[in-house]
Amino acid sequence: MSPRILVLALAAATFVTSACQNTKPRTGFPLADSWHDIMEDVIDPRFTRMVDATEQKADAIDFERLAVDAETCAEHIALGYGVHDKSNVDGFAVWSHEAEQWFREIAAAARNRDLATFTTLVIDGERLHCDRCHDAT
Repeated sequence: MSPRILVLALAAATFVTSACQNTKPRTGFPLADSWHDIMEDVIDPRFTRMVDATEQKADAIDFERLAVDAETCAEHIALGYGVHDKSNVDGFAVWSHEAEQWFREIAAAARNRDLATFTTLVIDGERLHCDRCHDAT
């Protein structure tokens, strides 16, 4: 095996290992004890605020809070490919990773005060990320 391939393989293994051991959110929000708690206590109230914001005018929106909400959601949803992986649901870890990235995109749109992108991400993402996972579980 060439040294370059070996380095790439080790880097990939390190990334997967660190991702799977994701147990502590960076936002400092307390770590939820179960996937149900993540959905009910972390995601639901914050995502509801995001959906509500899509129906407001930009000058009435607290984009800073929405960015923090989205980052908090991203860090907790990442636990779905870590400590709260549901290995009995095909694709669950992949979906969790994709949802984490989606929440990070929402956070970026909020930080940029880009209401059009924020709205599209929230509405389209709810159908793609939320619905498919809830239907499967």
